[in-house]
Amino acid sequence: MDSTGIYILLEPLGTGITVANEANLELELYPNPTNGPATLMITAIKPKDIFIDITNEVGKIISTRTDRVVSGLNKITIDTDNLSSGIYFIKVREKGKLYVRKLIKY
Repeated sequence: MDSTGIYILLEPLGTGITVANEANLELELYPNPTNGPATLMITAIKPKDIFIDITNEVGKIISTRTDRVVSGLNKITIDTDNLSSGIYFIKVREKGKLYVRKLIKY
């Protein structure tokens, strides 16, 4: 069972159907809104490389970084010192999947 209470079955059910969790990453962003650093908590099923983009409201990339997450809980600090007040999007990419969280800087 994952942290949201959903069962993840990686074995066939005997019906010819295999059920697996499509979301390989779970993300939580806090504090939000923030006037200082934000924390991106990522729970991963297995180790993998990820790309993190911060974009503004119109989609312009403000910053990009690459990280490696391990199985389990990963804590990544998002520095907001160079961001003006406004709405931003934290985009996490891995193997063709995109996860987006909105961040408000005040």
